[in-house]
This record gives sequence, structure tokens and C-alpha cells, in this order.
Amino acid sequence: MLEINKKLFERLHSEKIVYCHWKSNFRLNEALEGKTDLDILVKKEHILRFEQVLSELGFKQLKPPSWDDYPFVVHYLGYDEKTSSFSHLHIYYGLIMGKKLMKEYCLPIEENIFDNLIIKNNVFVPIRELELIISLFRIMAKYRNIYNLSILDKKEFYLMKRECNLSKMEGFLRKIGEVTDIPLVILKETIFHYDKVPSNHIRKLKKAFSKFRRFSKFEYIFVYLVRKTFSKLMSKKKSLVCGGDILTFIGIDGAGKTTVIKELIKRLGEHLDVKYYYLGASKNSLEVQIVNLILRVIKKINKFLNLNFFYFLEDFFKLICEYFYVKRRYKYYRKGVRDFYNGRIVIFERFPINKTVDHYTSDLKYRNLKWIEKRIIELYRKISFVGKIFFLDIPFEESLLRKKVSDTSFLKKKYINLQRFYQENKEKIINIDATKTVEEVVKDILDFFWYGKSS
Repeated sequence: MLEINKKLFERLHSEKIVYCHWKSNFRLNEALEGKTDLDILVKKEHILRFEQVLSELGFKQLKPPSWDDYPFVVHYLGYDEKTSSFSHLHIYYGLIMGKKLMKEYCLPIEENIFDNLIIKNNVFVPIRELELIISLFRIMAKYRNIYNLSILDKKEFYLMKRECNLSKMEGFLRKIGEVTDIPLVILKETIFHYDKVPSNHIRKLKKAFSKFRRFSKFEYIFVYLVRKTFSKLMSKKKSLVCGGDILTFIGIDGAGKTTVIKELIKRLGEHLDVKYYYLGASKNSLEVQIVNLILRVIKKINKFLNLNFFYFLEDFFKLICEYFYVKRRYKYYRKGVRDFYNGRIVIFERFPINKTVDHYTSDLKYRNLKWIEKRIIELYRKISFVGKIFFLDIPFEESLLRKKVSDTSFLKKKYINLQRFYQENKEKIINIDATKTVEEVVKDILDFFWYGKSS
């Protein structure tokens, strides 16, 4: 069990907050270890106290896309410092179930559940008979019959049945029938003969359930079509209610930027909407490839002719190439900032520091091309600090060992300029010791991301 989950349930018990993990309890161990989500039903009278506990333990509320949002359901994400893993909670303030994208039924049987709880792995869960009844209700609301279930769900279903006492189940069905006004005979026929229940019995149960539907027939069709369309076109990931963030990574070649970023995207992307942008000098764009081709041709011609005009052209196209680089960087920077404003987690690999990327302009022979340089500098100045900047710091010697390069003088220049950049902006940049293992570096970054400080 993750430490954050252990603390959560200990606090809920000490505060005497009424809750239960109400479904998929055969996979409860996986959920407690952070491998799947925890589905927690909370008594309405205890909602404020429950949310207070979550806040004190560092859980943050998530916001699903508007087309995937449901009443009575909220989402929280917690960070476990010990394992640098996340715990995703689905909190239910009412019992809601139904087809994917709809969840059209709201059943008023929460009190029946809270009155019949047992402890499993230090977590309150419904007794097995009641959990089986709830599972059958979910199946009838979501599918036509049990044969529509996945193999894993079927296995869980039959294991649950094996542990159930049928006389106890009949007692619970009677109580549920009293609360829901569903005739006991319909409940019994459906529940006890679930694997060969006639279609007319299913229709009777769904008709009895209709009083708990959130939509009319017309509304159901309209809402389903809208949600289905948006689910195909839009991102399904959730975002933090407290807002997005920008994580920028700088460091000399060999510092492990790409490796660390891949691991971060993997971990954060499981729960949050993450966007990645590379702000380094990319030579893959068509315009850069054309300019570089022209440069190579000019250099070859100038080897034979050695004319000042071709030196001028060489300088001109070097500046044009740098202009295309910074224009592309600025374009992705603006995209990232817009994603940030929309609540996403944005990851920038590299930050366009003019002093470290001006190798195309540093050896210019002609200084009468100021108009292009001016435009380049204007674009650089538009790229400002936003969010958190992480400097993956390693010694220069370590960089040479990790990254085999032919031009060590240029690498040394980058190292000096990066160190100078860090010293000049120390209050805005988070220094990460990148000589540690990837796992340790990722943990330090996640600690800063979640708490604003290292553990």
C-alpha cells in the first residue's frame, strides 16, 4: 500500500468519517498500490470533513473534460513521496452508474451500503452479498447481460458469487426494494438467475430503474451523441483544478534531459493532460534544410572563388537559418503557454538562451546585417520565464564521458554559458544534481512539481 493511501485511511478512521470502497474490491490491493484508481463512496454528511483530510494530506482536485463530467463524482490526485507514485481517487457523493459516457442512473441505496460494511486491508468495503447486488445493478445498467462483461470482470463476478449467502442476499434485496419501490419479485428473478435471465425480466428491471434516470429519452440520445463526438475529438485527460504548470529543462549535453523527460511524461501522463515541446535547434524543418543546403553550396563555391560576395551570402544565410530556429522556438513556446493557460502540464526541453545558441552568428565576417540580428533578438526577448525551470547540473568532465562529441570546444562554451545563465537567474531556476540516478532525479523533480520544494 502506498504511504499516502495508508495515511488517508488511518485519518478517515481516526476522524470517524463514514466511507467505503464500493466496487472492484477483488482488485483492491492493486488500487492501494496506485496501479488502478480507488473508488470511494462518502456519506454526504461527512463530505466537508473528508475534503479537509484530503487537503491536509496534499491531495489536489482534478477537473475532467466537460463532456466526461458527472454529478456526485469528483477526482483527486495524491503524491506519494516515498515511491514518487500517484494515487488517483474517484470520490462518489452518491451512487451513480450506467453506460460509458452517460452514467444515467442514480440509485438512493447509499444508507443500505453504509449500514453493512466490513474491513478489508484496513479499508471499509460492503459485505460480499451487497457488493454482488451492486455489481449486478451496474451490469444491468451498463450492459444487456453478464455475457457482455470482459473475461476479468466475469472471473471477479463468479468469485464473488461463490462467497455469497443467498438468504442474506434476499434480505438485502427486500430492503433495497423498500427504498427503491422496485417489486421484490423482479429483483429476485433478476439477481438469482442473472446468468440466464429472460430479456423481459431485464426490461422490467430497467423499467423499474427508469425513475432514477437523469435524462429523458430525447435528452439521453442528444447527450450521448454530443459526448461520443467530443470523446473522439478532444483530450480525455484530466487537469488540476488549481491550474496547469510549465516545466522547462536545461542542461549541457549528456545531462539526461531527454531520459528524465520521457519518464516524467510517462508518470504524469497517466493522470494528467501533458504536452511536450522541444525548444532546441531542430534541423528537421523544411526551411532549415533548404537554407543549410544553400549554405553548403555557397561554401563549396567560395572555396574556389574566395569572393567577398560569397562571404556576405554565407553570413546572410547563417542569420536566416538562426531566424528560422528562433521563429520555430517562439511558435512552440506560444503553443505551450496556451496549453498552460488551459490547465495542462507543459514540458519544454531546453530553453532558448541566446548566448548558447548563437554559433551561427558568432563568427560573422560582415556586421552590416543588423536588421536580421535585430529581428532575432526581438523574438528571443518575447520568450520569457514561465513556470518552473530545472537546471540538470553535471560537471563538464561527466558530460564528456556521457556524450561523445567531436567539437569539445563548442561543448565547453555551452557549459560556461549555461553556468553563467544559472548564476544570473539563480532565484528563478531550480538546480537538480543530475549525477544521481534517473529515478532519484525524477523524484527530486516530482517533489518540486507537487510541493514546490525538494523532500
